[in-house]
Amino acid sequence: MTYEAKTARRPEDANTFISKSQLGWVDVEDYGRANNIYSGIPPPKKQFHGSKRLYPKESLRRCQEWVQDLPKDQ
Repeated sequence: MTYEAKTARRPEDANTFISKSQLGWVDVEDYGRANNIYSGIPPPKKQFHGSKRLYPKESLRRCQEWVQDLPKDQ
């Protein structure tokens, strides 16, 4: 998993677009600060090689859990 800030086209403009749900938003003025916070969270280490778990004694870490590592006061 990685976090990457990039410029992209609107998904709604693609012929293959079906739907999207808004999870939240960041004000334009706060984008730089938010980007610094997000890029400072280390991603989980690789958990699988193909279908084989690399660290079976450790619990799996999903992407939703990764973003919950954000500091609560940010």
